[in-house]
Amino acid sequence: MTSSKFNNFFLGLFEYYTPKIVLIKNIKVGILNRFVQLAIISYIIGYAIIYNKGYQDFSPIESSVTTKVKGIAYTNYSKSDFNDLVPDIEVYRRIWDTADYVVPPSESNAFFVITNIVITANQTQGHCPEDPDVSKCFSDRDCIPGTSHITANGVYTGKCVTSDQNSTLKVCEIYGWCPVERDVNPLKNNKALLSSTKKFTVLIKNFVDFPKFKIRRRNIPDYYDDKYLKHCNYHRVNDPLCPIFVLEDIVPGNYDEIAVKVCSLLWRF
Repeated sequence: MTSSKFNNFFLGLFEYYTPKIVLIKNIKVGILNRFVQLAIISYIIGYAIIYNKGYQDFSPIESSVTTKVKGIAYTNYSKSDFNDLVPDIEVYRRIWDTADYVVPPSESNAFFVITNIVITANQTQGHCPEDPDVSKCFSDRDCIPGTSHITANGVYTGKCVTSDQNSTLKVCEIYGWCPVERDVNPLKNNKALLSSTKKFTVLIKNFVDFPKFKIRRRNIPDYYDDKYLKHCNYHRVNDPLCPIFVLEDIVPGNYDEIAVKVCSLLWRF
């Protein structure tokens, strides 16, 4: 028995198989065969590779953007530059740095720069005349005590008094933060108080991590050192990789006109 198994094993080492090819000369079978082959190839190339991008691997991303605004403004305007309705021009004559005009100091993937401001100095809670544009009156009966409305600056005390903004008008007296804000542009000719911010710069750092591939990218080239970043400004032709932008360059339209009111920009990287 053992000898027979050994002989079979030994003879099997010298045996080999060849496939048998059958040529079928049938048009219907040939068409079906080619159709199946074409379907398989189309699925692999068209769907799995091209449409479904099977040759690619994907990773979730972790991204963060930090910004840093730089610039100093000095609003030492002359008296003739200020609006005549501004009660105290001295509060506007001062130095403004990033701690003053970037509010809040940090935001998530955003930054805010004050370009115009109305200052109501030394407000305290008490009794004072309401804004004439909010509440005019002819007698105390027009000022119901304890009432208010959505645009009022406080609660009516029930008295109709002379306006501190225009002595020819009568307004309701309020209890609230006094004096009330006088909503007029500080400067004449519809000019923004901090129009000089257009020459300020913002450094934008964008970091993107691909944790699956252990790859990290940023918008600042590795060969840019601190010395270079202190002097470069973005320019589409001369310096397209510099991450420091002049505010005037990134705001569409006329910066001086936009700075008087408000502008919100959505910037995609």
